Amino acid sequence: MTTTKLSRLFNLFLVVVATFAIVAARGFASETTLREPLAQAAQMQSVPRLSTRQLEEENEPLRRVLHDSPSNPHQFEGKRLAILTTDGVESIELSANRDYFRKRGAVVDIVAPRLPKIDRRLGVQYPLEREHNILTVRYMENADWVKIDRFTDEAENFDYDAVIIAGGAWNPDSLRIDPGTLSFVRTMADKGKVIAAICHGPLVLINAGLLVGKNATSTWNVQEDLKNAGARVSDVPVVVDGKIITSRHPIDLPQFLQAIGEALHTRGGSAAHAVQPPVRKNG
Repeated sequence: MTTTKLSRLFNLFLVVVATFAIVAARGFASETTLREPLAQAAQMQSVPRLSTRQLEEENEPLRRVLHDSPSNPHQFEGKRLAILTTDGVESIELSANRDYFRKRGAVVDIVAPRLPKIDRRLGVQYPLEREHNILTVRYMENADWVKIDRFTDEAENFDYDAVIIAGGAWNPDSLRIDPGTLSFVRTMADKGKVIAAICHGPLVLINAGLLVGKNATSTWNVQEDLKNAGARVSDVPVVVDGKIITSRHPIDLPQFLQAIGEALHTRGGSAAHAVQPPVRKNG
């Protein structure tokens, strides 16, 4: 049984236990009293999700980049990358970037803000795991906890060659208003380092003021935000403008990873260009 299935079963178990506790507290008035909350609990286990298996089945280049052994495991030795993230990051966008560059010799740190302090009146609660981990998702489904290697307020003390900002709707929505995150991203830009963002990730670059007059792309439903921020938007898998690399969606991860790799081995800026999707031949 996979970790995902075990996680779902455990979550269902917790919901059932909570349901029994609520019903017991109210009293077992009838069979319906128990049946209805149990049915609701079962339904809540079915949520819109992003299927990694389906992505791999439908996208051969993505399947290869996720599973094939690297031809050169020392390709990025001496390079240090930061994946800037927080809760609600799209799982595959974090893991694909982390694993791709680690397998090829780079040091990759998961960098995140510390556990936020939120006004109790807002009712938001964080589990203890969040102190040293961030929660990943598959669209609207919880995926797993990923350990934080470095907090954002520590990151500027390290000489990173690149920062990668993954997507997921909640992740960049939180990062884009975090002062430490924006300071780190701007510092990387001032140093001329590679800055890469995929999916909703370019929203962070908007708040950092890095997309005005730049060529960029993003997931389709925030491309209008990029235009409003002064970017020239192209609906293509990857756009490279100097040291800023942007991409649309997990299906574009192969081109995104390739563009980051090329930028890590390029001195100085590069001319803006867009990466078109590969042409599929019939048969």
